[in-house]
Amino acid sequence: MSVIIPNHNGARFLREAIDSALTQVGVSLEVIVVDDGSTDDSRAIIESYGDHIRSSFQENKGACAARNAGLALATGEYVKFLDSDDVLLPQVLAEQVAQSTALSTATGQCIVYGNAVIIDQNGAILNPLYFSKIQAGQEATAEEMIRRSPLTSMPLHRLSLLRGVGGFDEAIPGGQEYDLHLRLYFHGVQFIYQPTVCYEYRQHASATRISTKRHTVESFEQRFEGYQGHVRLAEGHFKQQIPESVKDAFANIFWDTGRFALRCRHEAIAQKYFSRSKELSPRSAAFGGCCYRLLCRLLGPICIEKFLMKIRKLSDRSDSDF
Repeated sequence: MSVIIPNHNGARFLREAIDSALTQVGVSLEVIVVDDGSTDDSRAIIESYGDHIRSSFQENKGACAARNAGLALATGEYVKFLDSDDVLLPQVLAEQVAQSTALSTATGQCIVYGNAVIIDQNGAILNPLYFSKIQAGQEATAEEMIRRSPLTSMPLHRLSLLRGVGGFDEAIPGGQEYDLHLRLYFHGVQFIYQPTVCYEYRQHASATRISTKRHTVESFEQRFEGYQGHVRLAEGHFKQQIPESVKDAFANIFWDTGRFALRCRHEAIAQKYFSRSKELSPRSAAFGGCCYRLLCRLLGPICIEKFLMKIRKLSDRSDSDF
């Protein structure tokens, strides 16, 4: 069993993350910490563990490169990814290994995934459960994987399956676990949900987080090509006959990302996302309430989204007056 912890300037929470892995019981364990060019006290913290962990230090290359470096070192049958600002819950590894063993298929094309508690930078609970409406033992559908794929540390991955799809795509600037899980799914891997709460997922704003990237035009272009790749994989998976519900799920992702690109003031790439969404699902090109959909059809999404952005700014100003 291998736990891979990528880190970039995460000294504040790093020790808590490593300890949460080392204190797991019931499994034979190696903890691999890959430091991605940190300039804070991370190295001293990592080295203080001595031979209790396996460590690797590299130039700053990003989260995917750090995780892939950990994969290259891993020797366990199973892999758990853990970001350096998150915390594994006690005994979760033993629980998920038992679940995976019980559900494993003859081909081993099965990954168990669980739930997460969302916390803030001080450990206060923001959301007690990330997934709230999934039944134990339920296999994720294509639509579910597209709309809300498991977070990085929810699955207990199999090393062989990760290496089979080439690990993380280092060209993708964000949502890397989303891309990885879709590639696994469309290569025939089943994702089975079990309601074990795996870890505490910490949400906080920090320019030094390993997964943080500026939202540039280039990053949106790279993400667009990633989504296009997922559609092509789905075409192969469904033998060119993608179900309408799956097309709708893809269209929803393109549309939502277009809205985000527009909020980042990238109008041209936003329009590219909106156009692709309409190509995939003309009958549900605009996602939202009835009024929003009607206005998008009449005036176009760019016009409506700009109007909504102005409304939000006015609302924020009004709130700040109180």
